[in-house]
Amino acid sequence: QPVLQLYDPNTQLPLQPLLMDRLQHAVSRMERHQLGLAVCVLSARYIFNQEMNPELKKQAEQHLVSRLIRSVRKSDTVACLREDVYALILEEIQNPRSVPLLTQKIVRAVSMPIHMREAAVEVRLSIGSSYFPLEGADAVSLLNLADNAMRAARLQAHFSLSPPAS
Repeated sequence: QPVLQLYDPNTQLPLQPLLMDRLQHAVSRMERHQLGLAVCVLSARYIFNQEMNPELKKQAEQHLVSRLIRSVRKSDTVACLREDVYALILEEIQNPRSVPLLTQKIVRAVSMPIHMREAAVEVRLSIGSSYFPLEGADAVSLLNLADNAMRAARLQAHFSLSPPAS
């Protein structure tokens, strides 16, 4: 019987099984208190001059994660969804219109170049979000909506950054 891993070994962030448990509990709490919550999914791409060696990528990821943790409240959850993709649970949000402002603040706080001894690593972020209760009433649909929104943002950023075809 394989042991279910709950934390990412590099960042110590909760992984998806623990994230889903926390999200289900958060939805129940927000429902009880008649408050909202936002689920954000954030994808990071590291832009580096040469091929990024694994150790440098690991350091860059640790820097990014520490910025991500500092950009939200202690009571919020930051988790690792898959490689270079993170999920946030932002609880006790009174107004759904504040979610885009929150996501912009998070992106600004996290997306500055990461300066390490070897080099400066540029970070490109794409973020998507969903809001409980307006856009979803359960953990799975909230996470899926935020993930789809992040994928759409990443696709849009990719096409807006690509040089025009000649």
